[in-house]
Amino acid sequence: MDILVTCNRGYLLQLSRMLFSLSAAHPGENLRVFLAYEEIPREHLEQLEELLKACAPRIRLERLAVDGNLFAGAPVTQRYPKEMYFRILAAFLLPGLQRVLYLDPDIVVLHSLKELYELDLGGDLLAACTHIRAPLKHLNEARLGVRIPGPYINSGVMLMNLELLRQRQQPREIFQYIQRHTRQLMLPDQDVLSGLYSQAIRCVDPIVYNLSERIYRLERLRHPQRRLDRDWVAQNTAILHYCGRNKPWCGHYFGELDSFYWENVRRMRDCLGTREELPE
Repeated sequence: MDILVTCNRGYLLQLSRMLFSLSAAHPGENLRVFLAYEEIPREHLEQLEELLKACAPRIRLERLAVDGNLFAGAPVTQRYPKEMYFRILAAFLLPGLQRVLYLDPDIVVLHSLKELYELDLGGDLLAACTHIRAPLKHLNEARLGVRIPGPYINSGVMLMNLELLRQRQQPREIFQYIQRHTRQLMLPDQDVLSGLYSQAIRCVDPIVYNLSERIYRLERLRHPQRRLDRDWVAQNTAILHYCGRNKPWCGHYFGELDSFYWENVRRMRDCLGTREELPE
């Protein structure tokens, strides 16, 4: 499988933990991971590579340096840095690939992603999950000037049809869209993807492929007969996503799903033995 991640130096520890979980969920399988970044010191990248050799040796990390000036003027914050935009241009950053699975660093992979990776996308540009219901979806369509309604996605997990994106995507259109909607962009990269391409996005099940604590709570309220609990998650959910501000490593976590994160950390540390993780 070919995987794409984007990251800055402040998230390398979380990235290493996500990649360990990815490797553990695919025993015996070689994985190629493209790391798109702008400014990460060479010694930090070398530390990450050495760490992966120790605990996830079947991952081959490919460095993908990106010119951040491509998105000069695009809105960024501490929570939403410039690197989040790089995934939008994945088709042009990875010219030799037909598809790639994008994963955020704040994820834990519990089970194989092979079925998602091999999904027949047909004429769709992306496969992703939505985390919102109809009323907010309609508000987002109005906010983003969506002409043809479609899903508003969470961009933390995306199967990207790179071959078709190269045919239909125009980088100039992306930059112009960002300029026109700068004041309206709240979750910038997924606003852009949903605003431009929602009519060509295939939805997949968030309970399986992009489960956040918020979605977990909402689904338990909406469908009590489903018996959605931590045991069900352990057996059926492939991807846990600690999106938003509710992150286990930040303290004051609210919910039940942080135990999966800390179990992944424990397993990684057991694998490393006396070797230290990357610094915070």
